[in-house]
Amino acid sequence: MKKIILLFFLFVTTSGYSQWEKNLNLKLGDYTYTTKYDTASLETSFQLIKNGKTVFTGISEFMIDTVMYFDINNTGQKNIFISEYSGGAHCCFYLLAGVISDDKIKIYDTLYIGNVLFEFKDLNNDGKYELQTNFDGIAYAFTNYAETRFPLLIYSWNGYKFVDITSQYPELVKKEIDIFMPEIAEIKKDPEFKCLGKDDDTFNTPAGSLKTVLTAIAYSYMSIGETSKGIDLINKNYNCPDKQKFLNELNEYYKIK
Repeated sequence: MKKIILLFFLFVTTSGYSQWEKNLNLKLGDYTYTTKYDTASLETSFQLIKNGKTVFTGISEFMIDTVMYFDINNTGQKNIFISEYSGGAHCCFYLLAGVISDDKIKIYDTLYIGNVLFEFKDLNNDGKYELQTNFDGIAYAFTNYAETRFPLLIYSWNGYKFVDITSQYPELVKKEIDIFMPEIAEIKKDPEFKCLGKDDDTFNTPAGSLKTVLTAIAYSYMSIGETSKGIDLINKNYNCPDKQKFLNELNEYYKIK
């Protein structure tokens, strides 16, 4: 299986490469791509150089930490992928995608990554790369960041935008669910686990941890069109006075219903 892997924000690609450097100097086909990070303004200026001449310049309000340039769909057309970091605790990465055309960088779509890792992989061995990452929208919803669980997400690139195709990979999602499932019993066995009142704050409590795990599982089931299994699991394993409030929050914030 072909892979382009990101581990701790380290990319190894077919054509451009960087390792969390503030100033980049990369060869992208016929071009050289350079950046300069301003620690005062926290902005990054960049330029595209061809035959020794600057043909394109721009400024990003974030740090540009990684640039990739490769043929994601095996069509003969290379795409450029730029990872930008906004700064701050546990936040935030964005992945910009587009092309280099007419001596310009044209960005077609931006994917919010958050504070999770991602990989480009050929998941079905068809010669095209999918983007595998995780959903970090559950972070801080019910408990601290360290106890958050991150459901699997998979995207394709259609030439102009990222498309969520997680539903096409149910077996991978179910493997993630299998990892989360044992934690339900573990949390409920915690001597400190107890139900609180209907209007009490469960953040940073075992009840909040249980909500987080159940949400990750329910979100995972929803992503493959099996939402009812997630709701059934919640009804079976969370019977505290604030259960309806919990279910309402899942509907409101994650469309789990």
